[in-house]
Amino acid sequence: MKKFLKLLTFSLALLMVLSTAFACAKDTGPSAGTDGSGDVLDSESESVDLMEDIPTGDYAGYKFKMVVPEYVWASYSIDMLGGVGTAAFNKAVYERNQKVEKALNIVLDCTHIDAVTLATEIRTQVKASSPDNYDAMWQQASRTSILSQEGCLYDLTTAEALNLSKPWWYTDFAEDVHLGDKRYVMFGALNTIYHSAFGICAFNKDLLEVVDKEADLYQIYNDGQWTLEKMNYYMKLASSEANGDSVRDTRDDYFGLAQHHNTLYQMLTSCGQTVTTEGANGYPTYNGLSATFISTWEYIVDNISDPNYACIPGITNGYSEYQHNGGDYNTVFAEGRSLLLIQSCGALTEINNADVNYGVIGYPKLDEDSDYRSPVYYGVAGVCVLTNNMDIERTATILENMCAYSYGTVDLDFIENTLYYKYTQEASAVETLQKVLEMGTIDIAYVYEKWLGEDKSMNRYLQDALKARNRNVVSLFAEIENTLKSNIQKSVIFYARG
Repeated sequence: MKKFLKLLTFSLALLMVLSTAFACAKDTGPSAGTDGSGDVLDSESESVDLMEDIPTGDYAGYKFKMVVPEYVWASYSIDMLGGVGTAAFNKAVYERNQKVEKALNIVLDCTHIDAVTLATEIRTQVKASSPDNYDAMWQQASRTSILSQEGCLYDLTTAEALNLSKPWWYTDFAEDVHLGDKRYVMFGALNTIYHSAFGICAFNKDLLEVVDKEADLYQIYNDGQWTLEKMNYYMKLASSEANGDSVRDTRDDYFGLAQHHNTLYQMLTSCGQTVTTEGANGYPTYNGLSATFISTWEYIVDNISDPNYACIPGITNGYSEYQHNGGDYNTVFAEGRSLLLIQSCGALTEINNADVNYGVIGYPKLDEDSDYRSPVYYGVAGVCVLTNNMDIERTATILENMCAYSYGTVDLDFIENTLYYKYTQEASAVETLQKVLEMGTIDIAYVYEKWLGEDKSMNRYLQDALKARNRNVVSLFAEIENTLKSNIQKSVIFYARG
């Protein structure tokens, strides 16, 4: 499995440089410009008409029924009801839908369902073959690993109308969340849930100037010095009490870091510490914990989750009561009482209207000699098709057109006008965000939720242990080692079948 790959079809720099060219593409369909991995094509390469072989059809006004999960941290970009979009972004979605509907003589119909109940809906529809079934469903990557083994999801590599080699499909990331060659969930330009799921670190510029007037976190990040230790240094520097009661409280005190407890285990990923390694056959294997994994875990427990310096639900005093009054870790940052905020990219829209002057860099890395990595949330949703789909080639044709007509339009407007509008004009932010979006990574142990059995997933198991500030990670893995090895082997056998 590839672990650290470019995930965006465009780099942010390319988007800004070619904005005029892409404006034309909004009328004519996708333009050539990248090789599908995010790299600009060589200037001497022959121009390629990406739409030349796009599948066509006339479906006599067919209502194409889709469903997406509802998230508070992501924009869905299937219709204007999904997420928070600027006027430009909503216009791009509307125009994309109009073009696809006209080209194929269909009506696009989107339903929003709570993410928790969507897997149940999929199982229900598979049991009931009906013309009223949804044609396409967006589902979390972590749940598709279960649903595919239950026989609920169609292998999209076998749909002739889908050309997964096209740059509007994010095939590198699809490889990272699958075992074997089949693809049960795909990610692409047609839905910006994907773009919303990258982990970032926002910082309060004004508070930084107070605690360290000479500091430039952009420069620190770009110089390769943004490490766990460096982040911990600034966390301690920025933390202080507001009322002198010797108890750090989320309601009024100042913190170095605000984050949800489920991002703590993502620090392991950003530091290059994964549960499994790649075996000789290319499939994941578990061979015990490395010394570096153990020491990184202990550092996160002892320092990054310290309630004296971090505002984290379930760890920091006063959080529950404050949350019930309408506040949370986002609010603490928005009120200017936290120097740093660890979040998913899409969740920045929750603080864009706040009166806080902030910049954005990536997650910290292990040390100055290691590489940066951008954790991608395991719950990122991609498009799936059910095994009892009534017309797979019709569905594939429509999805291919939706993805193609989103390339350079919907994805571009989301990146430039929604995700980053707070600081689009800031050159340093553009540069660092480009780097963040090119270094996405995911630990496959978080995707395959059944590896620890029916009742617990790896991400939840580690999340709860970190939330409890349990530093004995060796003992934690001793409890699950046999189950983990057995279920990894079962998955490998299942997905290795022809």
